[in-house]
Amino acid sequence: MFIKKTLQELYDVYKDGSRVVIREEGYNFESICVFHAPATSHDISRLVEKYPDMPKDYLEFLSVTNGLAPFTETDFFGGGDIYRIDSVIEINAAIKHPAAQGNKYWTWRVEDRKF
Repeated sequence: MFIKKTLQELYDVYKDGSRVVIREEGYNFESICVFHAPATSHDISRLVEKYPDMPKDYLEFLSVTNGLAPFTETDFFGGGDIYRIDSVIEINAAIKHPAAQGNKYWTWRVEDRKF
């Protein structure tokens, strides 16, 4: 419920297009937030089959939007994207080190860097 409510509020903030956001040193930029269609139950099942320990909040997130590009700067660059299911599978398929295979999330966590 928390994930859906948070995403709905973020969607509402950006529903009319871009917003001005203040960057470091007081610079302003136009920002957009890119939502995607919800992941299908088939795609979520495919992800859970491959990585059974996926966090429940990430799976709930995927049921609302299959990936998210928050605070993308329209005149500079984006960052902090939360990956779509296909990207998670593709990126992790390329990682061959056994310690890295334990990390199936949208970003590397410090505690996963044990090699």
